Amino acid sequence: MASSGAQPRPAHVKQQKDTLVNYHYLCAALQQKYEIRHCAPCQCEFEGCNKNMLDFSSYTAYKLRPVELRTLPNENGTIDTEDLKKLHEALKNRPFHAGSEGLLSYVQDRDGILFSVIMAYNGPGGTCGDKKWDRVFDRMKAKGYKQRAVPCMYFATKQGCVVDKCPYSHKNKASLRLRAEVLLARRQILFEPTPKQYLADFKKRMKNEGWDAKALQQFMREMAMKELNPDHETLPNDVSAPRAHGYCARLACVKPYLFAMEKAPLQQCSRCKWTYYCSEACQRKDWSRHKGECAPEEEVITNNKLWSYFGLRLGTNIQNLKV
Repeated sequence: MASSGAQPRPAHVKQQKDTLVNYHYLCAALQQKYEIRHCAPCQCEFEGCNKNMLDFSSYTAYKLRPVELRTLPNENGTIDTEDLKKLHEALKNRPFHAGSEGLLSYVQDRDGILFSVIMAYNGPGGTCGDKKWDRVFDRMKAKGYKQRAVPCMYFATKQGCVVDKCPYSHKNKASLRLRAEVLLARRQILFEPTPKQYLADFKKRMKNEGWDAKALQQFMREMAMKELNPDHETLPNDVSAPRAHGYCARLACVKPYLFAMEKAPLQQCSRCKWTYYCSEACQRKDWSRHKGECAPEEEVITNNKLWSYFGLRLGTNIQNLKV
């Protein structure tokens, strides 16, 4: 039966497309291949509000749509220092910004803030208000706007870059520091119970404790919050609060290593050393599932294709799972 909805693009395809479009916007802006067009007053609640659009028709390397520009330079082409500071603050404080997407991600800002910043760089002042970005822009110009001069948009994100032979730089110092933090977080996640293990354990507790469907709904909401935000805190008396160091990896069993236990009832897989079982019998029964993921710790941690956009190991989340 055909699917009724559009299938999401594979991660590598999405990353390639988004990065390429943003790269060309950046090139067009730095090469000053744009024209400011003043549009008719818009129909918003602010009287006399006019839209200013940045038209990139003169850039021929890639077809780019016009973008709205909220902040214009002064008549002499400069932007006041205080205004530049506010623009950078607005970029860094935008919703959902994790601080690791790299320079290219700022192109997507709906108010065209990055373009105002670049126009300041193109102006008499010769600076965008951020010395690090100035160096990137200078390097791009010096190297003929080659992609390798631009920091990769996804290298330091929770998922990481999943594009084979990525043409963008993976050597930016700030990105390397953030990448190290991502790998550290992955290492911790690898040795923690997975959302699927939590769910399997919770269902057993539901049956034993006689909890109703509302408890399951609450559990699923809390787990969804944790998947979106690992720092989300659960109240100690919440039914979804963690109660174990780990579980038997066979979901039909999920024997827990409870916090109250002095001795662990689990043994690690001798091959990968990050998966645990309560018995050899459970390990044998789970091998058909586990063999596809059984690999050394470092191999799993550094392989971006095994991790999701939100930084979870693929195949372990419970979102969109029928319960």
